[in-house]
Amino acid sequence: MQYLTVLIVEDEWLLAEDLKEELESLGCKVLGPAPSCAAALELLFRDDKPDLAYVDTQLGPETCEAVLEECQRLGIPVVISTGHHPRELPTFATGRPLLSKPHNRAELEQSLSAVTTG
Repeated sequence: MQYLTVLIVEDEWLLAEDLKEELESLGCKVLGPAPSCAAALELLFRDDKPDLAYVDTQLGPETCEAVLEECQRLGIPVVISTGHHPRELPTFATGRPLLSKPHNRAELEQSLSAVTTG
């Protein structure tokens, strides 16, 4: 797999660290994990922009809508990382590749492939 820089936006520390370790084991450079929209937006404005982002739809009391909008503006593909059924996702998150929580390595690789091969 090619070298990718990946942003993780996840407020559950253990899930975020697990995803980070898995992505790094696949050869990715990880930005974050960002536990809030503000932290995620700060990482998006750095010089080292991500090639893609894994974003949870709910970050504590806030939604990730602003992060998704900024990723779209910057042309950064997003995978929604969620424990919800796709029908339960907010409208701003629909129509994007999904990674279920919890997931296995094959599902992670499939989600990476979905956004990198188009």
